[in-house]
Amino acid sequence: MTCHRPVRNRLGGTEMSVGKLCARVAILAFVATLVSCAAGPGTERVGPSDVRLEVDNQNYLDVVVFGLQDHTTTRIGSVTGLSSATFTIPHRLLVLGRVRLLVDPVGSPVAYLTDEVMVNPGDILELRVASVIRMSSWSVRSGGGGS
Repeated sequence: MTCHRPVRNRLGGTEMSVGKLCARVAILAFVATLVSCAAGPGTERVGPSDVRLEVDNQNYLDVVVFGLQDHTTTRIGSVTGLSSATFTIPHRLLVLGRVRLLVDPVGSPVAYLTDEVMVNPGDILELRVASVIRMSSWSVRSGGGGS
């Protein structure tokens, strides 16, 4: 598509041709695709210093799991209704071996927030999402510290 009609940028007011705009959007889309493929599920290797999160979603709704740290919410992953998934908790969410998790069911105004959970490197944090969200629970299982 070749079009040299100027488009006004809402933020800065500068003009840019539609062709240049399309090229920039295409480059951003390409980079976003590369990043999402590189960080896709199953590509992370869990080492002895990592903390694994095993989510058992017993609710019929899909849920998104977030980690909370210093007033920042970080998406860890999503789990389809009535299924299970395993994730690695990012190191930046583990301050002094503590983490809080937020379970947000898709399409529901109700959420579940864990207490502050103490974990050690190599531990497995098990999160059970109940059919009634507020009845959800968690537990920590020792992973053996590395093998």
